[in-house]
Amino acid sequence: MRSAKQRIVLIDNYVDDRVLSLLDKRGEGVEATIHSRYSDSFLTDLQKYNAQQREIKFTQLPHKNHDRFLIIDDDVFLLGASVKDMGIGLCAITKMQTTPETILKLLK
Repeated sequence: MRSAKQRIVLIDNYVDDRVLSLLDKRGEGVEATIHSRYSDSFLTDLQKYNAQQREIKFTQLPHKNHDRFLIIDDDVFLLGASVKDMGIGLCAITKMQTTPETILKLLK
């Protein structure tokens, strides 16, 4: 997250307020967007966060996705667990050989 220079895009069905804390570590001028299924509690947390901190954009996923992706600038990573659960157990992170735009087009 801290290495991002332009953007961070998270595609993950299972987000909570811990994800907001992680995205808060991004550098100045780095845009952050979360694509997820929403829950009322998460949207409340996001609204409170955005009222006090730099904005994190939110887009509801049009359908359920099994896999989770993290885009940092022009790099795409496939995540073996939700970002909120990283560090709890063994989890693989794989850098993919595709463009962010390829992944983002699949969300529509």
